[in-house]
Amino acid sequence: MKKKKCFSDKTKVYGKLTVCVLLAGTLILFAITSGVKENNIAGASIVVIIALTMIVFFIGYAIRELKSVKKGLPIEDERSKRVMNVSFAKAYLISIWFILILSWASDDLIQFRDVSQALYMTILGMAIIYGLCWLYYNRI
Repeated sequence: MKKKKCFSDKTKVYGKLTVCVLLAGTLILFAITSGVKENNIAGASIVVIIALTMIVFFIGYAIRELKSVKKGLPIEDERSKRVMNVSFAKAYLISIWFILILSWASDDLIQFRDVSQALYMTILGMAIIYGLCWLYYNRI
């Protein structure tokens, strides 16, 4: 039974690593095509750097998780589940305020090219807010 649990945890880690690599690959392809199409090499370079940084950090995460699986420790325990729930809840509330402030500021202070750009900035902001909430509540 323990062997099956270990295999399941390894499968979860490898699955997360695969999703991260596919996401980073998609970002890199997007950066290359948009950089060539719109002649925006600087913007494309920034997206490629972000994607490569994401891969490096996630490989470190995967190595750490695989070492803990090898020791027999679970990937998710009660504390990590609680941190995730609290982080999601706080990030949700902060994101509502972020969207409200962003929509108010878009009248005069921020000029978006179109609605899709505002939507992308909102989703990116929400992801960053969740990451910061997770870091804060994971350290407490």
